[in-house]
Amino acid sequence: MLFVDFTLARALRVFTYVSASYFLIWAALWLLETFLCKASDREPPVIKSRVPFLGHALRLWSRGISYYQVLREQSDLPIVTVFFGTQKCYVVNSPDLITQINRQGKRVDRTLPLMTVSAGKIFGIHGDDFVQLTSGTTLKGSLRSDLQVMEHSSLEAGTESLKEIHENLTAQVSDVLNGLATQDPVNLDLQDWLQKTLTKSTARTFLGPGNPLDQSAELVDSLWIMESSLKALTMLPYPSVTARKAVSARERLVQAVMKDIGSERTRSRLTCGMEQRLWEISERHKTSTEFLARYELGLFTGFVINTVPAAFWLLGHLSTDKKLASRVRDEVNISVKTIGPAGLTLDVNVLRAQCPLLVSTCREVLRHISSATSTYWVQEDIHLSEGFVLDKGAIIQIPAAAIHSNPAIWGESAAEFDPERFLKREKIHPSANRTFGGSVCPGRHLALDQLLTFTAIFIHTFEIELLPETPRLPAQEVTNVLSVKKPESDLRVRIARRASICGKKWMFCQEIGLGMETALVQKASDI
Repeated sequence: MLFVDFTLARALRVFTYVSASYFLIWAALWLLETFLCKASDREPPVIKSRVPFLGHALRLWSRGISYYQVLREQSDLPIVTVFFGTQKCYVVNSPDLITQINRQGKRVDRTLPLMTVSAGKIFGIHGDDFVQLTSGTTLKGSLRSDLQVMEHSSLEAGTESLKEIHENLTAQVSDVLNGLATQDPVNLDLQDWLQKTLTKSTARTFLGPGNPLDQSAELVDSLWIMESSLKALTMLPYPSVTARKAVSARERLVQAVMKDIGSERTRSRLTCGMEQRLWEISERHKTSTEFLARYELGLFTGFVINTVPAAFWLLGHLSTDKKLASRVRDEVNISVKTIGPAGLTLDVNVLRAQCPLLVSTCREVLRHISSATSTYWVQEDIHLSEGFVLDKGAIIQIPAAAIHSNPAIWGESAAEFDPERFLKREKIHPSANRTFGGSVCPGRHLALDQLLTFTAIFIHTFEIELLPETPRLPAQEVTNVLSVKKPESDLRVRIARRASICGKKWMFCQEIGLGMETALVQKASDI
């Protein structure tokens, strides 16, 4: 009896201590929120968390990009105010408000938040290089201004520069596909194969043949190790400790690229005009070799980590829906041209014009998986037509995951995958499509062109089917903070070359040569 009394008394003391500690912590957080997290009546409604001060940050960490969808569903408001610690943030869910914000010009800074997260936290640009990159971002002739002009002009739709990059990248990918399953069907893990294939092809395009990733499978793995821990890199303090594996993988890549930049043969090896312009800007602003390596790595990585998941979901949907695959293939067959007796080629502009179902399927995949959160810094007070005022010093976030899942915008089928969605006449607000972060991402045209071309080549060349180990598409990973949702697991598939394509070879760029004008060109469907 005495033992029972002693145990009960001890349990009560522990309970009292824990309860008191919890109350004191909660009270301290409540005081911090009360005195440091203030918003006026003019601002959008404040959404508070059950845990004061840190609640929204903790929910973002635990839920990832799905947090924004939950926030929209719970509030059902076009715009809300939340606090991540002391940082005031306006989360925008309304396409009309997005349009108004996009017209604010210099009242918002679209550069600084991106540079802080991408260049600083993810790729580790630091010291004088980071100060120079983030200083005078709106001044003509500043480092960031020159880089921004270079990126957007190099990747602008319809430019020769974009055409050059797209054709070179397509040539690299088609070389791999030309050698795939030439004799017998092959079984492969789709995501793993895409990561290796598209990483190396993209590296050859941007960094030139013989680049470090071209020569080292370990470096390719390092890139995807880093990618898998982007949430820790961007959200946790002391990343060298809290995201040690990701930092180690990143630094292996940086050191390899730095060593490559120092090689005398590297400059002569660069065939990408965009990369050449990047080197010229780096020299003009006298940045360090380390800055060039980290920024170069950032450009390349930003493209590949978005296109790989998108290609996975595109091929995944085509492999699970044979009727859709057949209809898309029929469209593509009409667009493919032959060169001589055994050459095949196609033009992305023809795909856009003649393959509406392929384009719609691609756009629907991107709507379904896009989770980019555009972040702006408010530099001057902004007055919205609804009467709200956005205060200087706050940040604005526009989450694709919340907007793309909103039935008020996309109808009751918003959560469903509908490959014909973009063939329908229903008018969708232009600001509701946040693929690749809306109009902010300079690489969005290249990404879409590459997805269309890669899918067209693949579906024209191969039959793809799921193996019994993975009989259905995996679920989306929604607790990360990537700009595109990855699958929770890989997909085991069988790839078989179609009989009509045996002995044929895809040809692009220099492979076509000067003889293209005189080559016998006929419809692929006539083969």
